[in-house]
Amino acid sequence: MSKFWDLIETLGDYGVWMNEHPEPPQVARARELLLQELPEAAQWLKWDEDDPCPLIFDLMVALAWYAGEDPSPKPMMYDPKDVTFPSSEEDFERVLFQKPPRGAITFLWDAVEIGGFQYPPHGGERLVTFLRNLEFLRDEDGCARLYDGAALGFIRGKKVELFAFPKNWAEIVERVHHEVRRMTAAEKAAKTMPTELQSFVDLLGLDKVREALEALKPV
Repeated sequence: MSKFWDLIETLGDYGVWMNEHPEPPQVARARELLLQELPEAAQWLKWDEDDPCPLIFDLMVALAWYAGEDPSPKPMMYDPKDVTFPSSEEDFERVLFQKPPRGAITFLWDAVEIGGFQYPPHGGERLVTFLRNLEFLRDEDGCARLYDGAALGFIRGKKVELFAFPKNWAEIVERVHHEVRRMTAAEKAAKTMPTELQSFVDLLGLDKVREALEALKPV
């Protein structure tokens, strides 16, 4: 286990120390340790200009226990070395074209007033449609209302892959939504097939996927 979690475990019950004011000094030290073990997440900051602290600590703790009234998708102290963090706008846009990957737990975590998890239906709509339809992400006028930040995540066993929302997430969601509506079936398949195949590889293994593809070839 990481030094980050070793220190967290010395704090005792999560529900107690997370609500202490001021927070125990060990919490600040735990944040430092987490960023040392997961440095690529250091730039994922709250959008609050008065408190632009990294959000990764909040999410890791929420995954281990809970967030607000919403349960963790898979409560566990995930080792930072098992967390990957694509963080560019291009990464975020790319993942919006996809449906929830096969064999993965897909979740949305937001750090707004709810601070909890939402889950898209598997095998159904694309992630861009899921986000566009979530009413709590927008105000009554339809404008984006995330004030602190959010991330899409995928859990496969002990591995976690996170895609942070950029500040212009609503603009990207709308752009992808309209692009999907214009795309032909072949264009959609070309966009999503690499991720679909990788999901099968993660789920079944490369050899079985190769065998299945070979079986589809005409004789």
